Amino acid sequence: CKQMLKKEELRTHYTIQVFSGAYENAQKVLKESKEKFKDHKSQLLYETPNYKVWIGKFRNKLDADRALLQISEIYTGAFVFKPDNKKREK
Repeated sequence: CKQMLKKEELRTHYTIQVFSGAYENAQKVLKESKEKFKDHKSQLLYETPNYKVWIGKFRNKLDADRALLQISEIYTGAFVFKPDNKKREK
């Protein structure tokens, strides 16, 4: 396990982006996503020039894709991606 942590294999994850845009709209989407998807953590981030709403932190792409099936019923533009974890963890 320590070797995997050194390689950062356990630190990598996938998440689902459901929104990118203005702050006011991002706040609304964040609140809505927290209510509708209580099993997954929702978060708001700022990446110039937009605010983004991400749902979930999945260990592998298969788990993320399964969640995406449900999430994309509400957020049709949602997609799975692997964030740059090194930037996020500083």
